[in-house]
Amino acid sequence: MLIDPNWEHQKDHLLQEGYLLTQQVIHAIASTKSLPLNIRETFTRKNIKSHQAKYDELFHQFVEYDKRVSQFIPIFDAPTPVNAGAFFTVSTYSSQLCQPRDNLRALLKDYCDRISGLNNDANNRLTMWGMYASIVVAVVSLGVSLVALKLTLLQTDITVRQDETNRLLFSKSSKLKLHVATDIDAFANFNIGFLAHNTGNRSTAQGFYYRLIIPAEIIEPRTERLGNADNSILLDAKMEHLTLQGNKLVSFGGFQRDPLFPGRKLRLGNLSLKRPTREIKVLWQFTTEDGVVPSENDYGELIIPSGSEK
Repeated sequence: MLIDPNWEHQKDHLLQEGYLLTQQVIHAIASTKSLPLNIRETFTRKNIKSHQAKYDELFHQFVEYDKRVSQFIPIFDAPTPVNAGAFFTVSTYSSQLCQPRDNLRALLKDYCDRISGLNNDANNRLTMWGMYASIVVAVVSLGVSLVALKLTLLQTDITVRQDETNRLLFSKSSKLKLHVATDIDAFANFNIGFLAHNTGNRSTAQGFYYRLIIPAEIIEPRTERLGNADNSILLDAKMEHLTLQGNKLVSFGGFQRDPLFPGRKLRLGNLSLKRPTREIKVLWQFTTEDGVVPSENDYGELIIPSGSEK
């Protein structure tokens, strides 16, 4: 077996190629050690993906390099070569080329392991951050629930206090109702006294408006219906004629400046009628600084028995 004179040149070229490829792998491995695995890198994997692409490129170069090294080293058909010098030369070349190739293969494996480690670290961080985020969300949810509960309790307390305040205010407000006093005098007049009664027990009505409504036929025609006694309600109040659901009515309204103390009555005016008369239904409404009684759109009702029953 003869030694090809170009083998020395080819061997040196392969050694140089292996050295350059080894330096690239070593540099790539070193750059993975200084790779900052921050939040941005954990989510984007930009640098890790760049290393993966670099590894694919270097591995492809190694495959081509390994192929040329394997083709350069001859394979002997016989266990022992004929030419001992040629055997020594080939063995030396094989040792010089195979050892760097094996080292390069080990470096590439280390590079691949480091890239996998970076990916695993990023995945672990995402898992850990996800767990922390779940804890934070749970804590925030608990905090929101506690705040909502506190606000609910506060609102309940405010409502209770408001109800108590309203109860106290209502208990201190004046409560006016209509009261009538009737009698039959010696001249057979059926006299009706209209009075405002403060049924409250704590507040004085400091002036109030009143309105009384009775059927018009009770006092009209006046010459036939009105008696000869006190008819001050006709003089002191403002009188209006109304028609409600086909019924003719008369409204008496006015303002009382005198204070009406709790439990006391204040006369609004009198009405004198001739006997006999039928039952009289009186509608009434009072307006004070505490509000309208019974309500703004409603009237109280009071029935006066007929004069013939007295």
